[in-house]
Amino acid sequence: MPARAGTLVHTVVAGDTLWTIARANNLSVSQVEALNHLTDASILQIGQSIVLGTTQAAPVAHPSHKAKATAPKTVAHHAPSSRPQALAARRPATPEPGAAKNAVWVATHTGQAPAPPTSVSFEVARRILAFDERVTHTALRYIGVPYVWGGTSFGGVDCSGFVYAVFEHNGIYLPRTADSQFEVGRPVSTTDLQPGDLVFFQTYAPGASHVGIYLGGGRFVHASASDGVRIDELSMDYYAERYIGARRLIH
Repeated sequence: MPARAGTLVHTVVAGDTLWTIARANNLSVSQVEALNHLTDASILQIGQSIVLGTTQAAPVAHPSHKAKATAPKTVAHHAPSSRPQALAARRPATPEPGAAKNAVWVATHTGQAPAPPTSVSFEVARRILAFDERVTHTALRYIGVPYVWGGTSFGGVDCSGFVYAVFEHNGIYLPRTADSQFEVGRPVSTTDLQPGDLVFFQTYAPGASHVGIYLGGGRFVHASASDGVRIDELSMDYYAERYIGARRLIH
């Protein structure tokens, strides 16, 4: 009794991330990546089809050759459609504030690098920009991951744990806390910020107590204690009033 298999796919919509798609379908992020040949440089695009695996149709019973000739039994069946089955991602009952706005930007972000700095050689500039792009692409994969104190994985991160995990994945090992991360790299002025720079804030404690990764265009990605990993503007009153500086880790 052969079984026919079909492909399960999900079409990316605004608000989707690898993490939310995997969670909604009882998969891990690594399983979704493997099924779709995705890498850390992959950015989801609205309308993109994400393969979630295969499903087997119920076995089809065929007439037994030993059945009496006068009373044959047949089972009518329909071949499965050749079109993939669309599997809608399940959504939280109460979406996080601003999540849709952020997700649209993430889903359509192209990761374009800024113009090379004029003060360094072409080869050094190329290396810096390639690294910056890898970092921002890795960081964007965490959008929607929940805030977990001490976390450093897709299961949950805190602000410095998020930064630690992103840079560790790109071969740079940072101290674990925001105040210690503020001591590495070199200072960068606000007017000279580039994607991949770390931006620091004084929030619940004196000194650097919150950190994020600059994306360009005045935006940064960070792990918010209330909303998890999200994108915000440096110009927002809360962050502008608490901003204390930035650091660049490759130069």
